[in-house]
Amino acid sequence: MVMTQAERNKASVLVVEKDATQRGNMRTCLRTLGYGGISEAPTHAAALEKMDERKFTHIIFDSKDTNMSPADFLNKVMEGNAACVAIPSSFDPNVDDVFDLPLGRRERRRTD
Repeated sequence: MVMTQAERNKASVLVVEKDATQRGNMRTCLRTLGYGGISEAPTHAAALEKMDERKFTHIIFDSKDTNMSPADFLNKVMEGNAACVAIPSSFDPNVDDVFDLPLGRRERRRTD
């Protein structure tokens, strides 16, 4: 799926990354790509607080533990906003960090 410039401009993206430099780099890249509303959080718990304040269309989140497991975080994201596009990221990737994450509720229904 390709987003138009207008769609990217309307998108609200939350970047969850414990390293401030990496958060800044992702913010710069997203702005360069034309994404409009970009917010940041250093931990999964801080991200959930931001999600209580604002609805996000996309969340790019650290696939490593911050102050909660990424699996718990992803479950809470999907419970609060099943339409959100959640994208795991890692600067020290391990395939198990991503593929061991639980499927969202909508995905589970399709496989049942």
